[in-house]
Amino acid sequence: MKILFDARWINNSSPDGITRYSRELIKELALKTIDLTLLTSSNSQLTGLAQLKSIISNKPASHKELGQAKRLNSYNFDIVFTPHFIFGGRGRNFKLVRTVHDLIPFSKKSTDSKLAWRLFYSNTYFLEKLLKDCEGVVTISKTIRGKIAKLTSRKVDVIYPAPVKLAINKAETKKEIIYIGRYEEYKNVGILVEAINELSDYSLVMAGKCSKEQKQKIQNLAANNKQLIFVGKISDEQYCKYLSKATALALPSLEEGFGLPIIEAMSVGCPVVCSDIDILREVGGDAALYFNPSSVVELTDAIKKLENLEYRKKIIQKSLNNANLFSWNKSASELKSFLYEIVEGGKN
Repeated sequence: MKILFDARWINNSSPDGITRYSRELIKELALKTIDLTLLTSSNSQLTGLAQLKSIISNKPASHKELGQAKRLNSYNFDIVFTPHFIFGGRGRNFKLVRTVHDLIPFSKKSTDSKLAWRLFYSNTYFLEKLLKDCEGVVTISKTIRGKIAKLTSRKVDVIYPAPVKLAINKAETKKEIIYIGRYEEYKNVGILVEAINELSDYSLVMAGKCSKEQKQKIQNLAANNKQLIFVGKISDEQYCKYLSKATALALPSLEEGFGLPIIEAMSVGCPVVCSDIDILREVGGDAALYFNPSSVVELTDAIKKLENLEYRKKIIQKSLNNANLFSWNKSASELKSFLYEIVEGGKN
């Protein structure tokens, strides 16, 4: 089976979730006995990947994407997998699998500076059209699969992300809570500041890109700004150091597509406190401490529970066990099986 992997969403200069998802799946698929080719829009997207066959083409958002399938037809691929839903599939002679990571931009209404994207996310009409023009759909959680299944009759498969391989460093636990991620409203970071206001002997470490406006809003909620430590974007090594000494990683989101920081923290033995929402229950299993995302009391109580050394030890072991359920090798194997299934099963 000849597979084309659309690697044009890789952004090595400013890696995001889809970049990591693409790179890690490609690395694992390259180790399997398949005929794999990469579609790129720049040779830089191949950096750090195995020596695979590649085709260079336009960027996905280009108007040239409308003719993408017809240009690829001569290569006789059996199937194309794209880690995004944008792909010019009209007129193709191959099967196509699109990916929808989550539906958050639709429910929260995109504030993207480009009008075209704001219109796209104003409702699901255009997404449903794209999902009709493919043979299969991939998403990253069972929770999101349930939502996507309402938009398409195509088969939807779950290919989980997995944690990066971080080294486990033993360090003395400090009364620090770490948050990593974005700072939009649905991330609900404000409740972490409210909790820290009640926990005067704790600090809140906040990692990830945070604008001046977002930072100011967060600081305005704090009783003592000295408890807030903004570290911006950090390397995997720095991330691991913070996790190794933190009391817990906190994820207070009102909505998520997966919640990868949960598994990353668990993989190095850092306890997790997170919102009691379906997707985080799916990912965290019985290893996380859950709280009502609108309750400061439940959040502070969960943090205080981890001060009990015996209880903390049990949670750490559960965390390590849960993290072991996720691996890029397993995800790549499941993706390979799904692609074979689509090719052999024909159009729905």
